[in-house]
Amino acid sequence: MAESRKNEKMKNKKNNKNYDLVYSIKEYISIHINEKISVLEIAEHLNKNASYINARFKLKTGLRITEYIQRQKIAQAKSKLIETDNSITEIWTNLAYYDQSHFIRHFKRETGLTPLQFRILNSRNSTKSKVS
Repeated sequence: MAESRKNEKMKNKKNNKNYDLVYSIKEYISIHINEKISVLEIAEHLNKNASYINARFKLKTGLRITEYIQRQKIAQAKSKLIETDNSITEIWTNLAYYDQSHFIRHFKRETGLTPLQFRILNSRNSTKSKVS
């Protein structure tokens, strides 16, 4: 019985450690979303090995860190497309994409639409909901 509790405590401690690591990674990405972000850079910031943090992150989230970064950048772009009149160039530049085609490719992979199509579709939807 005591052995079972000891194993449970060790398991909880390991889960908390992984959670703290994942939280720290997500926090770093959130703070640096408008910059180029690499797994190596995050690992150095956390004083950990890049392969280690990528494996722990994937175990807990189901995503590689680079996939998570892209999803967060696209989520940010979607918000900017809906909430601002910023040009698409301003948006991809502010999110530290190195060129427009790279940004559009990632955006379309994530949403099924180009940024312009997304903006037009969502501006129509917001107009319809305001009128109704």
